[in-house]
Amino acid sequence: MRLATVARMLLMVVPAAMVAGLDSQPEHDGFTTYCWKSKDNPLAKDLNETMKLVESHDRGCPVQLRLETTGTMVTKDGELVVGVLEALRVKWTAVASDVTSSANAFNLTRLYTIVTPISQYVQIPHSNLHACEFGPRPCTPFDRGENPTDNTPNQEMNFTTGKAQFEEPDLRFSKPGQYSLLAHVVLPGEAPSIRYDFVVYKKIVVKDVAPPPPPSEPVPVASTNNNNTLYAVLGCVATLVLIAVAALVVNLQKRKNYASSKEVDIDEATTTVPNLTTSYPSTHNRPDTIYSQDQTFSFAPSSEHSSCSDRRMPPPMSTFEVRLGHHYHQPPPLPPPAHRDQFHYDDIEYRQPPPQYDPDRMYPT
Repeated sequence: MRLATVARMLLMVVPAAMVAGLDSQPEHDGFTTYCWKSKDNPLAKDLNETMKLVESHDRGCPVQLRLETTGTMVTKDGELVVGVLEALRVKWTAVASDVTSSANAFNLTRLYTIVTPISQYVQIPHSNLHACEFGPRPCTPFDRGENPTDNTPNQEMNFTTGKAQFEEPDLRFSKPGQYSLLAHVVLPGEAPSIRYDFVVYKKIVVKDVAPPPPPSEPVPVASTNNNNTLYAVLGCVATLVLIAVAALVVNLQKRKNYASSKEVDIDEATTTVPNLTTSYPSTHNRPDTIYSQDQTFSFAPSSEHSSCSDRRMPPPMSTFEVRLGHHYHQPPPLPPPAHRDQFHYDDIEYRQPPPQYDPDRMYPT
């Protein structure tokens, strides 16, 4: 009786362990790889779990995956936090350098190729990103999980020096929540109906973005018009002030220039030669009286000149005056003296009028 009871308990425990193993949450660290060998076409999109042949993870997988994401904040548990509709850049890399040198759960020792509608003889016919709600039902190549999102476009590639790198530069989530993000890579097998699937997981936390600030209240139209009118008035006043200042400066400059020119005229007038007046009788062709500002000298109209001591006042008759320094011609000079007593007074040069001059005519320069 006891043996039967123990046997029943063992039968009940074993199926429970199998279910727990299948439904357990995979590691979301970005480098623990999970892999499956199944009997299906490598180009098939809808897979059935009943076609699985072998499954493994970590070092049991012949190809290792690495998943990297960039966002605004990383929590202590390695979770990436982004906002709703915030752009997320995702990179994932497939490394197949240990296929020929290390043992694996699939006994895979080489890489195979397949012809696709896009490429010929490609080693990786399928690679993209999947996402679903993080929870007890993880998303896999055979199950899309709870609340799955749209998959990213497929990418085909070959290994280069044992590596193949993929990138999605603009991944966005439209709703807040916690998501399982996985990178999926498919390799063809040794037969057309054999395929190998590899995935790696990372947890993404999507939060609502802060609401935008409320729009500022529009300024009343009347207030705007008043401000515009005030600015226009101030602009006109400022323009008038500038014009008045400019006119004042120009006027002062003109006054200064005019005063300077008048001073120059006065200086020129004070530096002219002193007036020298010579009077000639209107009835003679030669002068009989010559006088300056303070002296008058008389000469006889005969051929012999009188001495300088013979002085007399000029006769009251009409005279011909020549003023030096006022742009009038002086009369021509007297003939040279015949002896030393003839008149010559310092450096003053006395001239006589030209022959037959008109005493009432002024001779211009």
